[in-house]
Amino acid sequence: MARKSEKRTNFEWGARSAIQKAIRRSDAAMLQQATDVLWRVEPSWLLWRMPVLSAEEVPQLTGETCLAIKEAKELRADKRLDEARQCVTDALLKVCSFKKDKTTWAIVSYLYGMATFGYPNPHMPDADWERMWRACKVAFNMVSHGRETELWASLLKKSEEKPETIRNIVTGTYNRFVAGGMEGDKVLMAVTAIVAMGNYTEGFENAMQAAIIQTAPREGDWPWYVYDMHTVVGKRALSYVAKMRGVNRDMLASLWFTYESNYVVRGGLDIGFWFPLYMSCYGKTFKMSQEKWHDSQIRKDLASVVVRFVAEDAR
Repeated sequence: MARKSEKRTNFEWGARSAIQKAIRRSDAAMLQQATDVLWRVEPSWLLWRMPVLSAEEVPQLTGETCLAIKEAKELRADKRLDEARQCVTDALLKVCSFKKDKTTWAIVSYLYGMATFGYPNPHMPDADWERMWRACKVAFNMVSHGRETELWASLLKKSEEKPETIRNIVTGTYNRFVAGGMEGDKVLMAVTAIVAMGNYTEGFENAMQAAIIQTAPREGDWPWYVYDMHTVVGKRALSYVAKMRGVNRDMLASLWFTYESNYVVRGGLDIGFWFPLYMSCYGKTFKMSQEKWHDSQIRKDLASVVVRFVAEDAR
């Protein structure tokens, strides 16, 4: 295991980003590679991060993921490290292989004012949407104003009447919530618990599997899109390309995140709640669809600059 004093490479830091990109793109080979790196350099961080990885991409599996985390911690405590690593890998591969449901992530985005609220699902009555939306807004305000104890006492109490799979989601998200982290991650945990206990629970336990698009073992550095604006290399590339092309840096960051970092491979996305509407808002705001982004010169510029910066740092 790497010590904190040891300098990590871009590749090792990039594994944090790579594991999420692999899940979103149903890329089992990259998922395996990123898990191997993270288990070697920072296993405690990986175990801490796993509930967020599941809640953002396949919230239906969050309870199961949290149970796997508990088992892995027990195996680590017993020095059964290979078994612990396999437990973690199996849980993440399952999240990777299932169709992505961006419901909870999209709700959090709306709560932070990143898109316009609406009712994109005609199959659920407006009253049910309004009830769930109101509950999420209440939770958001309670987290923001330090009323977490009151919030979770209510959620845990309500979950007692739910099936075990739903109770596991609520308990798992609560445990991750109290483990700390950014406010956005804590709000995500509360929203995941609320959605799990809402009217969306019909079918919530049975996510559909998607085809894994890459199964052959891979070697070498990460694909360029792994080094996004949340990495040191990506931040440098973002500023460089924005200045070179004379475009607004924040706008370019939003496009990059929405259409590249948050990209879900075609065929791998379930309808979700508000995610399609969220994506539509971005397309209208920036007057660029995902297809136009993919073929754009500015995307090519970002890719080439990221690759160049990574190569320069490796010298």
